Amino acid sequence: MTPAEEPVLKDVVLVGGGHSHGTVLKKFGMDPMPGVRRTLISRDAYAPYSGMLPGLIAGHYTFEETNIDLGPLARFAKARFLHDEVVGVDTSNRAVLCREHPPVTFDVLSINIGSTPGLRVPGAKGTVVPVKPIDGFWPKWEVLRDRCLQRRNETHIGVVGGGAGGVELLLSVQYSLDRLLERQGRSSSHLHFHLATSGDEILTTHNSRVRAKFCRVLQERGVEVMTNSKVAAIEGSGCRLAFEKGGGLALDEVLWVTTARAASWPEESGFDVDDRGFIRVRDTLQTMTDADVFAAGDVTNHPNALLGRRIRLESWENAQNQAIATAKTMLDAGSAYGEIPWFWSDQYDVNIQLIGIPEGWTQTITRGDRESGQFILFYLKDGQIDGAAAINSPRDIRFARRLMAAEKVVDPNQLANPNI
Repeated sequence: MTPAEEPVLKDVVLVGGGHSHGTVLKKFGMDPMPGVRRTLISRDAYAPYSGMLPGLIAGHYTFEETNIDLGPLARFAKARFLHDEVVGVDTSNRAVLCREHPPVTFDVLSINIGSTPGLRVPGAKGTVVPVKPIDGFWPKWEVLRDRCLQRRNETHIGVVGGGAGGVELLLSVQYSLDRLLERQGRSSSHLHFHLATSGDEILTTHNSRVRAKFCRVLQERGVEVMTNSKVAAIEGSGCRLAFEKGGGLALDEVLWVTTARAASWPEESGFDVDDRGFIRVRDTLQTMTDADVFAAGDVTNHPNALLGRRIRLESWENAQNQAIATAKTMLDAGSAYGEIPWFWSDQYDVNIQLIGIPEGWTQTITRGDRESGQFILFYLKDGQIDGAAAINSPRDIRFARRLMAAEKVVDPNQLANPNI
């Protein structure tokens, strides 16, 4: 006899195949929920790991090493996989609206769709190459890369956006093209790189020493850094940047790494969103408007009790931990989400790690040797650690994280002592 199919008691639908939902699917595969039908809806069959994107561009990793094949993962979780794009949610009828498939009904819904580029500058669409969404960037980069390799005349490549993402992307692109041309026995002297940012300086959310180090790196690499250069339009048939304060810059290729926005459909579907369209959630990651609808990863604006305010993060750890928290809540074993923000980046021989999002600190303490390029900077506020930035000091950042979580007043002299 063929065993009877298990009755479906609850439909759980996951929208988006990003890092968060990859973790949820893995957890469901390891800990199946009887009576639950799981459905994954994703526009793409592969989910890139954004933290490895610079390494992929630089040639340190292969495409397969940096992307999750969603098909096998869905099968492991015993989930249906619909290769389609979501265009909205009908909350009244508990249905997800797809571009190609009929509406998909749900009892519990989780949204993990990342962010989209803020291409509101006239002339940008169809001209520049946006880094977001990550899953669409790789094929566009391959085309851009091949164009640059085919050129033999002077070529100007620009990155718009002076945050960590823009700096990291520019250095990775430069490294990749240098190495590929070297393999062809050619010089890269005809390639010129430019970084345009609207701010007074690059890496405005980082401490002054990190900014200074990367300013030196960019200078050594021959990159022209243009501050106070907010792009007002992309002009002409090419890629000429027109700046808000006047002047411009003619480029052959433009990579766009400015402030991201959310897709428009969450707001159009009636979810509570912030001023850039990101979904506002409770500390349980349930949406403010519907306890049966969750959101995780880059698309969320969430409260952080330790920091005492709402934040939005783009980091793999946040995506992973929010996914775990979401899965636990779906299994009725959840608790409030309140992790300390953590970010990292490897640039050549420099490992950068940051914890917290310090604001209004009153004292900074250095531990380690700045000249050797191995140190940590603590930001203190009311005697407690409000954040820390470390260069090549992973052990110290773990130490700082424990102290920050304890929310205790610290002794500055002991913080500065590397032997403690």
